[in-house]
Amino acid sequence: MPPIVARASQVLSASKPLSRVFVKERGRMIAIPLDRVERFEACDDYVAICIDGKRHLMHARLHDLYARIDQERFLRVHRSHVVNRGFIAALELATGSRLTVVLASGVRIPASRSGSAQIRSVELK
Repeated sequence: MPPIVARASQVLSASKPLSRVFVKERGRMIAIPLDRVERFEACDDYVAICIDGKRHLMHARLHDLYARIDQERFLRVHRSHVVNRGFIAALELATGSRLTVVLASGVRIPASRSGSAQIRSVELK
């Protein structure tokens, strides 16, 4: 196996959660530290990474990215939304047993039934 392929395989199979991701912006790759990310949003074949009031697109599936990040810090509240627990400002009751997640930036994210149940089952820091 070529060394570069072996290294890529090792990195992808590592059990340690990612601490940053790289996105392409204006012809260069920039590092985004995940502790500053407010939320991730699925956008077709891309993931919108919301940080400091900006959105960066990354070619990935939300499901795959969520599997590689710290799930103690991030919650999957909907099929299309993953939020950073540190940015949750409030939880509001919505219809039925569903919740709406209000983030520090004022963004409101509707949680699915299973996402609402997960939010209720974890203690928010």
